[in-house]
Amino acid sequence: MTAIALCAILAVSYLQYQAFQTQIEQLAGRHASQLRNFLSSRQQKNNELIHLLKNKWQFIDSVTMLDINAILDEITPYYNQMNYGFVTLYDMQGFIIARADTPETFGNRDELTPLVLNIRDDRRAVAEAAIYNGRLALLSIERLEGTAGPIGILAAGNYLDQATMDEFAVAQDLNIILSLNDKEVVSSTVHKNIPPQAMAKRTLLDMSAQLSGTNSVKALIVDDYSAAMNKFKLNLFGVVLAMALVSAILILLSRRTVMAAARALDGARLSAEEKTAELALVNTALVEEMNERTRAVEELRQYKANLEALVARRTGELNASNELLWDDIAQRIRVEAELEKAIFDLKDALAQIKTLSGNTAHLFFLQEDPRR
Repeated sequence: MTAIALCAILAVSYLQYQAFQTQIEQLAGRHASQLRNFLSSRQQKNNELIHLLKNKWQFIDSVTMLDINAILDEITPYYNQMNYGFVTLYDMQGFIIARADTPETFGNRDELTPLVLNIRDDRRAVAEAAIYNGRLALLSIERLEGTAGPIGILAAGNYLDQATMDEFAVAQDLNIILSLNDKEVVSSTVHKNIPPQAMAKRTLLDMSAQLSGTNSVKALIVDDYSAAMNKFKLNLFGVVLAMALVSAILILLSRRTVMAAARALDGARLSAEEKTAELALVNTALVEEMNERTRAVEELRQYKANLEALVARRTGELNASNELLWDDIAQRIRVEAELEKAIFDLKDALAQIKTLSGNTAHLFFLQEDPRR
């Protein structure tokens, strides 16, 4: 029973640990999905703004005529009211035409100029991540088309800076490190406060597939599950303690049951010994009876053998007597035949004698009386 209780405790502990591991894996997967959705929504927001502006004829006319004030009137509201990090328009040589966050900037190049120049011969939109104004930015870049050809390049984006990542990390209970081209550029403050000895699960996400540019963006999600582990240990201790108490109660009950069973077994053992003694007596009697029957069978076998020998001997004697009797009968038949023949011969001789006697007497009579 003790072994069974220990096995049950180990099994429950193992199942609890597996459930805890599954919970950690599910938490990591949920956090990864939340981060992907967050970045995808930011990128989608950039794409929507560029799609809106490039299809707005007032904006295209302002760009064609290089009416900077009109361009700023078009892009600044989006920057102020829709919380974009930046909305910037470049000419085909990569110089700034208008910039919503710093309207006074004009005719200069900046960190995005190399990206702008890379797509000036490409009509498709590009989703990219880059360092802009000293911060990591997620942006969309697309060439604008006028009636006479390309008229400029529009870039719109959002910053993934310390404040933004902290806000998202706190809201989603995440700890994040973002790297650009394998170089760490921003991390949430919560992650920085995780002690080194903490138990943490690290999940690395490659976000480059969601972008169409040349830069590589990776996100490392660090989940501190020390508190969850402590809770798991506390729950496991409670479960083990409860099972230990239940096992102790079961052991006490089982001891009573075992003692009662032992008494019952002792009684059964005594009864079995008595039955065994009786069976031994019966067996002895059966053995004696079997020995007697064996002796009787052996005597019958010997009697049968003697009887068969006697029958064989008597049969031989009878056959010999029969042969003698047949010989005697044959002899008698021959004697009777000879006797009959002798009698027949005797009768014949007597007849002849009578005949001869008659003749003799007649002759004698004639001799006595000549006259006759």
